[in-house]
Amino acid sequence: MLLVPLVPLPLVLRRRLPLAVLWAVMPAALLVRHQSEDIAYAAGVAVIIAAYSAAAYGRRPAALLPSLPAAAATLVVLFDDAKLPHFPNAVIALLVLVPVFAVAYELRMWRRRVDEERERLSALERGRLAALEHAVELERAWIVRELHDVVTHNVSMMTIQAGAARKILDTAPDKAREAMAAVEA
Repeated sequence: MLLVPLVPLPLVLRRRLPLAVLWAVMPAALLVRHQSEDIAYAAGVAVIIAAYSAAAYGRRPAALLPSLPAAAATLVVLFDDAKLPHFPNAVIALLVLVPVFAVAYELRMWRRRVDEERERLSALERGRLAALEHAVELERAWIVRELHDVVTHNVSMMTIQAGAARKILDTAPDKAREAMAAVEA
């Protein structure tokens, strides 16, 4: 009876180490199968949960292939004394585990596709932000060129007017004052 709590205990790590948990739960379930029919059923449920986790969260799909028949064999041994109607226990075990593995595997593939799509959208967003920053830089460069051209023109005009005012200062002081007022403005 002391071993009974050890059967579901590895399920705590089922997402981090899914295949190791499956291979830890199967022998533990076999050790407690003779305690009672309820304990055998609970151990069978622990094996099914571990099998699902291995298929859903496992990182090596090739390592899952030998796990399916091993889990099926474990369930056959666990439910050997149970009287299941019209089907051999091996068929029941496979009928339970094959859909569990299939659903878990498909969920894992779906999560992978979602992650890939999320990464693709993230890359597109980064590209859009880079294009936006580039457009802002181009606009700023255009504004700088325009300001430079305007300032250059105005400084050139001030230089010409100041030079003209200096040349006509003695002969036409009124016109020289107008030219200097234009420079000042």
